[in-house]
Amino acid sequence: MNIIDTLLDDPPNTSLDLESLIHNSLKKKLFELELATQGFMTPEQAGKIMVIKRHFEDFESRKPSLESIILSPDEYYTEELNLILTVPSMKKPIFRHSRGFRDRC
Repeated sequence: MNIIDTLLDDPPNTSLDLESLIHNSLKKKLFELELATQGFMTPEQAGKIMVIKRHFEDFESRKPSLESIILSPDEYYTEELNLILTVPSMKKPIFRHSRGFRDRC
């Protein structure tokens, strides 16, 4: 998000110090990133990206709550889920959550 934030701070500015904005694992792709960020961003494009970014941040902030709602039925089906987990290919938990039958197994 560092690159996107920097682009949105000053959309007309096309000279970015990308190397300081990227993770070490992306250093090999610096040339491709420079090519991707060259050019002019219109105010309309910047506005659309800001809306999308806010949607993404909103979703990320609501993700734990949504995950909790989705996983809450496991409390009612503990016996059935334990039976399913006896199948060899089902030994690994499919969902991540902080409570429930998987913590007791």
